[in-house]
Amino acid sequence: MSDRTEEQGPALAKLSVTPLHKMLLGLYLFEKMLLLSGAAGGVAAAVHVQFGITSEIFELTLFGRSHELPLPEWKDKENGLDSLRAITEEEEEEEVPEKEQVGPLIESSQKLHAILQQLDVSSAQAAESGTGGVYFLPDENGKSKVVFKPAEEENESTEGDGYLREVAAYVLDAGLAGVPETGVSIVSLPGKGPQIGSIQMFVDDSEDAEDYGPGVFSLDDVHRIGVLDIRIVNRDRHSQNLMRNKTTGKLVPIDHGASFPSAFDGGLSEASFEWLMYPQAKLPFTADMLKTIEEIDAEKDVINLQKIGLKEGAQLSTWMATTLLKEGAKSGLTLFDIGSMIQRQGDRSEPSVLEKLFAESILECSAAGNEFFEVFTAKAHDTCTY
Repeated sequence: MSDRTEEQGPALAKLSVTPLHKMLLGLYLFEKMLLLSGAAGGVAAAVHVQFGITSEIFELTLFGRSHELPLPEWKDKENGLDSLRAITEEEEEEEVPEKEQVGPLIESSQKLHAILQQLDVSSAQAAESGTGGVYFLPDENGKSKVVFKPAEEENESTEGDGYLREVAAYVLDAGLAGVPETGVSIVSLPGKGPQIGSIQMFVDDSEDAEDYGPGVFSLDDVHRIGVLDIRIVNRDRHSQNLMRNKTTGKLVPIDHGASFPSAFDGGLSEASFEWLMYPQAKLPFTADMLKTIEEIDAEKDVINLQKIGLKEGAQLSTWMATTLLKEGAKSGLTLFDIGSMIQRQGDRSEPSVLEKLFAESILECSAAGNEFFEVFTAKAHDTCTY
């Protein structure tokens, strides 16, 4: 990337071209990626994109691990890309010791730990609804204080690391949308033994936002939550995972275990934002919100996701969605405009704008040997200013 970017943070991508099966292309992602420890220096990660006569798979290697990605299927139409066909194979995961799955950023805060020590875990109450295990941990007076979600009881949509994604949403949000304080801990539930999972402060004096129509939600709340959802490519945002304070009416976003999908396995196709139907989404961003969006550091987000332990595909999805958000806001687009580029439209059978930009950027890099992230940023800018 440019010298300016390199001074601010790690360069994200570089490309080189070499012959193989008439067309073997090398893509170098995260040229100076920081290690989980945050030590200086970088890790060069080679990515090979192979186009053979019958090959329809990208082979990508990051940090010594191989990924097989879907090759975009192109059709001759006036508007170019018509659809994407995902051809994926299950990636064989290396077994990682449980304690090594927890990155340095997700150790629970002293506040959460102190509260956890005072709770009556033996009286934990399982949530009556939901697709994964959710337990409310009460204090000695029976008042819920912490929500625990064990990794062993996650549903399929979280792909086994939903507890890490819960923490990642809290870290990236940094107070903007008000994600409750979240960490990771080991809790011994009655009859279940010690389990690792996410712990989150219980939202007091609140009720499900689904009991209200969007007309009572504030513009600021909808925009802040929408900005968060775009950055984390939320696949499950609806009014049932929004809490509303009974006194102030303020919205609090919860349940982010299905966020951060991988760009490598078609996960971008599942973005889902209920707020696209809210009238507030079509109103312009305020000056304060525009400044907040401008100050979001996508490269810092990527580094934080590395430290938390999310996979490379999730890191890439966040970087691309955040880049599109920043370019869109800078060009005067509304939350509705930008969200509609990330969530598939209509019956959701056709790829989103974000998916198309991803595919087009890869193929343009393949042909010209340019840097992927620079190409993607330029395309995002052109799309938002068209």
